[in-house]
Amino acid sequence: MAVAGVISGNNLVYKFKLSTARTFTQSSPVSSIKDLSLWLDATAENAITASEAQNNSTISS
Repeated sequence: MAVAGVISGNNLVYKFKLSTARTFTQSSPVSSIKDLSLWLDATAENAITASEAQNNSTISS
């Protein structure tokens, strides 16, 4: 029972950290940089699709 509590707590901490990272990313001034060619946002909810979650796969968006 204690193991389930630890795992559940770890999942909660992970989700909080990810949510915080998304908030910082969304409010970042990076998107307003003139002539920005590439910005990869790994915190976006749809950043990586299941088919792209493999080594050497292409990025579609």
